[in-house]
Amino acid sequence: MYLPASLIGVKRTTIQNIGGLGSQLTVLEATGHAKILDKVFAGALSSLPNLEHLNLRYAFAFFSYLLLTVDAQGLLPGRV
Repeated sequence: MYLPASLIGVKRTTIQNIGGLGSQLTVLEATGHAKILDKVFAGALSSLPNLEHLNLRYAFAFFSYLLLTVDAQGLLPGRV
């Protein structure tokens, strides 16, 4: 799913509703959404167990949180 900030109608509620796709969503690119809080993305992504590719350009704080969460679960390559 590709949701650039330039796409009319992509707002906080759009991102929140992404979580409703559940295991159906494997790719998400939501770029340019600097005004949407990181916790909104965090809430949506916590409901996407099959997500394989994620691009959240301009959501640096959340990306750092995501890496820490994945690392804590031992899911980063090279971790036992």
